[in-house]
Amino acid sequence: MAYEIREMAFAEILDTAMQLLRDHFVLLVGTSAVTLVPLQLALYLLPFLTLKSGAVAIGTVALMMLVVVPFIRVLQNFLIGELYLGHSVAIGDAYRQSLEIFPAMVGTLLLSGLAVLGAYLLLIIPGIFVSLWFVLITQVMVFERTFGSRALARSRELMRGNLLRAVGIMLLEVVLSSVLGFGVGLAVTVLPFGWLQAVASGITSSIASAFGAAALVVLYFDIRCHKEAFDLEHLARLVESRNDLAVVPTV
Repeated sequence: MAYEIREMAFAEILDTAMQLLRDHFVLLVGTSAVTLVPLQLALYLLPFLTLKSGAVAIGTVALMMLVVVPFIRVLQNFLIGELYLGHSVAIGDAYRQSLEIFPAMVGTLLLSGLAVLGAYLLLIIPGIFVSLWFVLITQVMVFERTFGSRALARSRELMRGNLLRAVGIMLLEVVLSSVLGFGVGLAVTVLPFGWLQAVASGITSSIASAFGAAALVVLYFDIRCHKEAFDLEHLARLVESRNDLAVVPTV
């Protein structure tokens, strides 16, 4: 499936993200569900656990939130980027590349978290602005292999003039999750197993998360097309690769 790499209106970004989600639903939702479904199940089971087992469950949830979820986020962005740019996707290669940047990614996320926390300690409004500056930090790390303070500065530069579009994407992700969660929640309330509601909640959150990730990837490349003519650069690479394939080696 080929997708257009070009400057887009906000509605076109959302439409392209939805198309990516439809075309690769199992892959994209599955990568989110690997973490979000177990997290929802763990939260559901907490009230039924003893003090000791509850502490273990809380520790497991914390580990997933701090380690597994960020890793899956990187993996998902890598997959979406490859699919959007029309590259072949190998799951093994995606895991390998995600693991390669994982240590630097953790450090960068901690740095951005501290910056956001510092801004919120000053005032709410500065905290919101700083949070929005770093919306594309995962995409910068995955697609540009840029980390640390340089990644923060790069995300801020890309987001300059695009804050409202990022807000729109995040709000739509929340609305999508709420609507899906409400609908699926009504459907499973008739079943006698409470844990099914937790599974359903994890799946609906996974769908919304996959859509949000796809929309931010498309937004990232849209901004680069607008500010850096990435669409022309991408087209030049495609032409070059096709010319290379067309060359017949001589003996």
